[in-house]
Formats: sequence, C-alpha cells, structure tokens
Amino acid sequence: MTNPMKGQKAQDRNLNDPEEQEYVRRSIVDWFKCGGREIPSNSSSVQEYKDRYYVELHNVDGTLAVYRIHKNGILKALKRWPSEVECTLDAMYKVAAKAKKLRVVH
Repeated sequence: MTNPMKGQKAQDRNLNDPEEQEYVRRSIVDWFKCGGREIPSNSSSVQEYKDRYYVELHNVDGTLAVYRIHKNGILKALKRWPSEVECTLDAMYKVAAKAKKLRVVH
C-alpha cells in the first residue's frame, strides 16, 4: 500500500478518506493485538506534524497510542510522540461543542 497522503497538505486531505480510515482501522487492530484493553474512540484520526503522518488513538481519558505512518504505508507504534499530535480533552470538548452547539461545563 502506498502512502496516499504523500505530497498532500493537511487542508487538501479528506478526513473521511477510505485510505485514512484503513490506517485507523489497522492501528486499532494492532492496539488490541498488543494487549490494549480500552476501546479507542470513533474520532481517532490521522494527524500531520512536520510533514509526517500519525494515527492517534484516543478515548475520553486521552491518548491511548500513536502510530507513525511510514512512506511505504507501514505503521509503527511509538513509545514517545510529539505533543502536537496528542489530542487534548479540552480541545476535543470544544470541537464537539461547536459541532453539536452544546455548552461545555467544566
């Protein structure tokens, strides 16, 4: 599988692209094969940072795992990842509130 995101900027990519969904699906499969017990959210997604692509698996408790997508399409689970890739709970709630027009109460 070739990297479908090679040469594309973040604003040019379609986040519902079937190939990106395939990377997320493969990451979730690996997460459970390696002993992950928590269920990743459906909003886990592909992120771009410094011309590299990552799959970030998260749930309501925060980031569960991050996988790097290599140019040849291979996924590599990372022990440490850039903090910019990590989805923060406040950011998730703000995005959800805007999308659903809900009020966020802390």
